[in-house]
Amino acid sequence: MGRRLRSHAPDSGRYGVASDEGGQCAAAIYTLVATAKLNDIDPQARLSDVLT
Repeated sequence: MGRRLRSHAPDSGRYGVASDEGGQCAAAIYTLVATAKLNDIDPQARLSDVLT
């Protein structure tokens, strides 16, 4: 499982993360998306349901 997640790890330049706090936020969002995918949940549909 770890290898699968590391192969898609976000890089700070791609997401425009300019601070440690921004990096932590991006990591938290990425973790939610990756966990949803591992549990066969559509992350976009779930997050849009939760955030609206």
